[in-house]
Amino acid sequence: MKHREFKMKKPGLKWRIIGYMAAFSAIILVLLWLIQVVFLEEVYQTVKRSELKRSAASICRNIDNDDIETLISRISQENEICVSIYTGSGVKVAESHIDAACMLHNIPSDILFKHYYDAQNNGGQDFLVLPRGGFYNPIYDPSKFEGSVPERDEGMGESLMLTIVEKSDKSNEDMVVFLNTMTSPVSATKKALQAELSLIIAILIICSVFFSYIMARHISKPITQMSKQASKLAEGDYDVDFSGRGYRESSELAESLNYAASELSKTDKLQKELIANISHDLRTPLTMISGYAEMMRDIPGEMSAQNLQVILDESKRLSSLVGDVMDLSKLGANIESLDKSEFSLTKCIESVIDRVGKMCASEGYKIEFSCDHDAIVYADENKILQVIYNLITNAINHTGEDKRIFVRQIVSLEEKSVRIEVVDTGEGIAKEDIENIWERYYKVDRVHKRANVGSGLGLSIVKSILDLHCAKYGVESEQGKGSTFYFELS
Repeated sequence: MKHREFKMKKPGLKWRIIGYMAAFSAIILVLLWLIQVVFLEEVYQTVKRSELKRSAASICRNIDNDDIETLISRISQENEICVSIYTGSGVKVAESHIDAACMLHNIPSDILFKHYYDAQNNGGQDFLVLPRGGFYNPIYDPSKFEGSVPERDEGMGESLMLTIVEKSDKSNEDMVVFLNTMTSPVSATKKALQAELSLIIAILIICSVFFSYIMARHISKPITQMSKQASKLAEGDYDVDFSGRGYRESSELAESLNYAASELSKTDKLQKELIANISHDLRTPLTMISGYAEMMRDIPGEMSAQNLQVILDESKRLSSLVGDVMDLSKLGANIESLDKSEFSLTKCIESVIDRVGKMCASEGYKIEFSCDHDAIVYADENKILQVIYNLITNAINHTGEDKRIFVRQIVSLEEKSVRIEVVDTGEGIAKEDIENIWERYYKVDRVHKRANVGSGLGLSIVKSILDLHCAKYGVESEQGKGSTFYFELS
């Protein structure tokens, strides 16, 4: 019994976006919870200690200032810090208090100055953290009360005391600066923030899921539509229309797919025409070979040299067509490589003209070649020979009633290049067809007619070979005045 293998589908773009948005929202919420709730007390304590040290540094810098009382009064009011300044001998210099319950008011002077000695032994600074106490009434019994009542207040805060010893330049004795501040309890604040964040989390989760769904749908919808259209394109429906509304990338993708569909449609149509044309060209020589052979077999006296020549000519035509198709296939598949060497382009052209001229002389064709001097190029000689042969053959097939073809060699010493032009006097090419004349399956004359020489695939082969050489090439034509095909080599 065969078991079918089920492949789990990957999540679509829409669900991926929703997942990413949910993960992002979760990270933000976790960070908010950690900062606002879990580490709130640590952050608050750090800020208060920093304020205490910053205030102490400001006072120490101005310890000899006659207006020091104004400074410590301002610091006390702005930062809620109690300040007392004494000399090392115990004489009070200045003080400012905003809280009657501060330690500076409530501890004995001998204990206060103990911190002075501790600061001296600790490099001039002593920091002390003391709990503010709690609810320790022994008579208090929470079981006597109804509802949720505290058994003990754990959020009484702390008392921070900083002692700084600073040398006075004016009196040349130690000046002792005592600073005391109270940290407020944060338990109530934490509870409020917890309730607030819980509400924010609920709202944010709902909003993030809703908006991420809308956004994901907006992004994925054009891609989903284009995917369906692409499936139709793969099935051979080239009339599909890709629309990428929504954002720039989808519009650009839709334009590219529309262009691809158009080119595929054009290629498919022209390929069918090529097959029809090749089939016609193959059938014609095969029919003639078969017909003449049967005639020579069945009719006495028809075994003549003229009939045999027809069979030979049609066989050559058939062989030429098959060879061109094979060359075109190899060049199109990029399996052809170049065998470059230095050779005389002038002699190469002369050999082609001599060979083709003899074949066409009986039909009245004249090929004229003009050059100033011998041109040496670095290229693949056999393939360039094929280019020249195909261009001249193309000119023969399309020249005018005068049956004249002109081949020109123009050497540019400045650019160190040579330009070859093949000119016919035929009907020319329409402007709308010039851009497509080199295409593999393109045919200007939609009504197929059998060429006198060649297979009709020559220009496609020329284009492929010249592209391999990275050569410049083109055609200049005007209807009623013939065409000039050219290429340049260095």
